[in-house]
Amino acid sequence: MMRQIFSLLVFFALTCVMIGAARAQEHAYKQSNSIEAIKQEVIRFEAARNRALVKNDTKALASMYADGLLWTNPRGQLLTKDEILAEMRSGTEKFIAIRHKDRHVRIYGDTAVLSAYTTSTVRYKGITSNYPRRFTNVYIKRNGHWLLIVHQATPIVANQAAP
Repeated sequence: MMRQIFSLLVFFALTCVMIGAARAQEHAYKQSNSIEAIKQEVIRFEAARNRALVKNDTKALASMYADGLLWTNPRGQLLTKDEILAEMRSGTEKFIAIRHKDRHVRIYGDTAVLSAYTTSTVRYKGITSNYPRRFTNVYIKRNGHWLLIVHQATPIVANQAAP
């Protein structure tokens, strides 16, 4: 009789362990899929932002940029949301074509970091360039919407190979 009770307890304990392990695996799978879904959401937001840049749609961009935006351009100038939008409205800066590759996205709760290599064509003060750059964008999610809060672009030196 004791042997049967012991066997039942061992069976019950093993069953609990197996159920717990299965739930943990299922949670990890769901969390992994959730992170991938958020990454795709950020990539779609970035694509919409890029379309607005090329169209020079400053109204759409204003809704995509956080009020505290810090925009560091490849010349090392730090611009606010109002300043970068004013440059676009005036034609000082015009995005002609956007080409990104080697894109990486990281998710940290309601914050996303996207980094990529770009050879986008940009006209600044009448001079058109498409030299290679790396950029990093930081997004925050507020009220269910992603907003760009930080943009940093850095020119790539001539002797550095493209990805």
